[in-house]
Amino acid sequence: MRRSFLMAIPLLVLFLAAGPISVAFAKEEAVATVNGVIIPQSDLLRMMVNIQMTAQQEGRRLSQAEVVSWRKKVLDQLIGYELLYQEAKKAKLSVDPKLIDQYIAKARSGFPSDVEFKRALSRKQLSEEILRREIERDKLVEKYLAEKFLKTATPTEETIKKYYDAHPERWSEMRARHILVAFDAKAPATKAAARKKIDEILAKLKKGADFASMARQNSSCPSRERGGDLDFFARGQMVPEFSQAAFALAPGQLSPVVETKFGFHVIKAEEKRTISYNQAKDQIRGELLGQSMEELADRHVADLRRKARITILLDDSGKPSAKK
Repeated sequence: MRRSFLMAIPLLVLFLAAGPISVAFAKEEAVATVNGVIIPQSDLLRMMVNIQMTAQQEGRRLSQAEVVSWRKKVLDQLIGYELLYQEAKKAKLSVDPKLIDQYIAKARSGFPSDVEFKRALSRKQLSEEILRREIERDKLVEKYLAEKFLKTATPTEETIKKYYDAHPERWSEMRARHILVAFDAKAPATKAAARKKIDEILAKLKKGADFASMARQNSSCPSRERGGDLDFFARGQMVPEFSQAAFALAPGQLSPVVETKFGFHVIKAEEKRTISYNQAKDQIRGELLGQSMEELADRHVADLRRKARITILLDDSGKPSAKK
């Protein structure tokens, strides 16, 4: 993953996604200073909690070396973000308070009541005032980058068409059904049982059993409610093993058993289609614009860092050091 300030997760996203943080921030400490402005420890910890939760959702735990690496990356992002915010303030940019109200309302709508919303804020040592301030920072940085780079970063029609022509595999989509039999990767016995079950399912399908009915009865995937129907998808939307097997099929064909990190699958191809240039160009424009904006912003941040007064106040354990 690139070490870009754009990897920094907006506070609103963290607030909606992250669970309770087990660290009390009663005494705010600095992990860095940027032109005399502190980067608070709480900002670093909130983002690290989100990264660790994402790893847990993927079924893994970050090693100590990974934690150290991520901590450095996140601190770099926070420093870059602060530099951009300072530039936005120098440019005397502002954000419409009504826009901030909309984001606050979005955050509040994720909770059953206003009491629960305020309780969630309190658990994270936040207040609505702090949340509002951080949303304003996010929007100011976005506005600053757009005003500085949007015109330069916007791809031409010719560039978009060249990209479309150079990546034909991206514009091939297929509709397929699948049956998933999941297993616990840490328990060999469950894997053996899952393999036996998927082999039996495949044998029945080859003898003419209805795929949708078999999916409803046997699949571990939520798509079982739709008879295993995954609708249309492109190659990059699925894990490589699944995509490779699916796109090798002709409509109506069954795959052999496919193993992915999710379990064992049997796939049935339903239909293939090609996305036209007119259908794809807005998506391509957005992707190329995003890439260009990120590259331009990264270079801008690197330039700002060379001119800035930055002090790191974090020791090897990730705690603020005594040195100030």
